[in-house]
Amino acid sequence: MISIGWTFVFTIINVLVLFFVLRALLFKPVTNFIQQRSAKIKDSLEEAERERAKAQELRDQGDIIIWDAASQADLIINSAKLKADDFHTATLEKTRAEVETMLANGRRRLEAEAAETAAALRQETAVLAASIANRLLEKGVDPGEADRMTRAAFDEIGRA
Repeated sequence: MISIGWTFVFTIINVLVLFFVLRALLFKPVTNFIQQRSAKIKDSLEEAERERAKAQELRDQGDIIIWDAASQADLIINSAKLKADDFHTATLEKTRAEVETMLANGRRRLEAEAAETAAALRQETAVLAASIANRLLEKGVDPGEADRMTRAAFDEIGRA
């Protein structure tokens, strides 16, 4: 059989005392340290998650701002194009009106000059016809015939 001696009992007592001493002096502080470290890690992870969520929110806001700026830029560009088209159309219409006015004024001046030239030509022709009539009279042509020739010349000039 197995005999239990005093050595065995002292060894068991030593192991139990050592267990309680180590537990009080070493295991509890190490366990507390590990729990504190775990709590710090957990807090750090939670803080990192909050920061990540905040960064995501800021990025989303930045994307919205960029999209809004791009939309406003498109509106500004489209507005500028419309204004340019309107300006182009107005300038073109104004230029056409000016050209038509200039053409009309030119036609009136041309017609006035043509009328003046025609009047001057008639007057010159009348003077020439009178001069021819005088010469014919000096040469002895019948005055009635000279008068008829002069009137025919005036009628012909009047038709022209």
